[in-house]
Amino acid sequence: MKRISKILLPNFHNLYTAWRSSQYTRYVCQGGRASAKSSHIALILVLSLMREAVNIVVLRKVADTLRTSVYEQIKWAVQELGVEDYFIFKVSPMEIIYAPRMNKFLFFGVDDPNKRKSMKTADFPIAYFWIEEAAEFLTEEEIEIVIKSVLRGKISDNLKYK
Repeated sequence: MKRISKILLPNFHNLYTAWRSSQYTRYVCQGGRASAKSSHIALILVLSLMREAVNIVVLRKVADTLRTSVYEQIKWAVQELGVEDYFIFKVSPMEIIYAPRMNKFLFFGVDDPNKRKSMKTADFPIAYFWIEEAAEFLTEEEIEIVIKSVLRGKISDNLKYK
């Protein structure tokens, strides 16, 4: 596995440090199209899935864009870290599974946030989520509905929602 310090761009070191120390509950990354936000978020989430017995939900407003955007971004991060031998890539249902533990990334479109009322997985808690292209949502309330659907229930004491 490659060292994360060799992959992260300098302007993302603070984000990674804050993430590792659980400094905040939510992180909002801003920047233009070529700012590398998605690449760095994907790298951090792949490392999180490998380190912790949790599942991670990845969301976009438009379901049709999942495969060619965030799914491929996570796949790229796995390859960039050099850990592809530890992962299983499925497109139906759309999942990327960390084979040693069988925890995974789950991908969902939220074309209508009110339809996605509850997300729960039996084997591992959902402790992280990534909303890609938050600007696609019409209101902040739509985003809050989605977050409340994802972050439900109790997680173990050594984890907290990020």
